[in-house]
Amino acid sequence: MVDELFANPLRADPGAHYAKKLYLDLSTLSPYISGPNSVKISTPLHDLATKNIKVDKGYIVSCTNSRSSDLKAAAEVFQAAAESNGGRIPKIADGVKLYIAAASAREQAIAEDEGSWQTLVEAGATVLPPSCGPCIGLGTGLLEDGETGVSASNRNFKGRLGSRLAHAYLSSPEVVAASALNGVLSGPGVYEVPENYTGVQYGYGTGQPATIENELGNTLEQLESLIDRVETSASIGDDAAQAVTKILPGFPTKISGEIVFADADNLDTDNIYAGKFTYQDDMTTADMAKVCMENYDPEFRLDPDMGYYQEPY
Repeated sequence: MVDELFANPLRADPGAHYAKKLYLDLSTLSPYISGPNSVKISTPLHDLATKNIKVDKGYIVSCTNSRSSDLKAAAEVFQAAAESNGGRIPKIADGVKLYIAAASAREQAIAEDEGSWQTLVEAGATVLPPSCGPCIGLGTGLLEDGETGVSASNRNFKGRLGSRLAHAYLSSPEVVAASALNGVLSGPGVYEVPENYTGVQYGYGTGQPATIENELGNTLEQLESLIDRVETSASIGDDAAQAVTKILPGFPTKISGEIVFADADNLDTDNIYAGKFTYQDDMTTADMAKVCMENYDPEFRLDPDMGYYQEPY
């Protein structure tokens, strides 16, 4: 099935019309790092690299960015550094721990066959099993109070990788590897900041100089797209009116409860109910109440007005 997808990739229909067009100048892109403790705080690597932010732990451990190709990319950072180290794979920096776990046993086997796995182990990486671990706040290698970590996974909310008092960043496998090697947030050294760099160039349209002909063409495309969407919506509406969804047997027709307003930007489900409890299926309702909001507001369970009041444990 995967081979078929590559053989017949998804592409736009000939003559397709779009409601909007966006352009992005790829030559202005640079490696970015997200964080700390938010996926929405994003900074160009070359800006953070000058701050010498000390790294305590690095993670290439999740099903998201720990495929054999990711492990190979990370290993190549150490292999490139070996060229100036007498051909020997250099060790990760003192005081830094690098954790690796393949996305699956199959991906680990591929990385082993390619030699990437051995390179990372030789560099001093700590091997974890191919399963959920630090990326969901479980197992070995979690961030402790005050520590800084950089991970190739996709979530870095408070408490996701360990302590809510730690600083968690997200980046590519190459940046994680380079940071572990250098001991500070840094890149592999391949990227060079373009001369007169002013930031990523993007916006609406095609990015081409505006002309009357181009603007008229864009307007016509948007009108045709609007007509298509109106006609499609009308057709779907007729079909939806005829198809009534049946409620599953036993499923309540009404759910009532108290709404809790959490006045914080970028609030994730991890803040509401930490991911590390996801697989603990033996927790009672009272147990869940004790940890509810613990990464957002550790005192939440002590508020009698919330109805979840629990004695300290």
